[in-house]
Amino acid sequence: MKRVVLVSAAAGFVVTIVFGFFGFTVPSSSAELYWNAWHLLCPPMLIPYASPLGKWYLTPFENAALYAVVALAIYGVVRLMHKYG
Repeated sequence: MKRVVLVSAAAGFVVTIVFGFFGFTVPSSSAELYWNAWHLLCPPMLIPYASPLGKWYLTPFENAALYAVVALAIYGVVRLMHKYG
């Protein structure tokens, strides 16, 4: 279980970083698709911050925590289904 949560948290962190780097190379014709995908895969980007630097530094950690919580919830549901189902 720990491995599943750690891998999910790492994936959430990496997704934010990768999308951040791709943001510099996205052509203007597909920018709307890019931002829609980023907001879908990285919901903490929608949180308003007082400082733009806070947004860029905190978002990977928030996304990692979100992915870890979702993985933990899914893991718990699957475990319950195996136990009672």
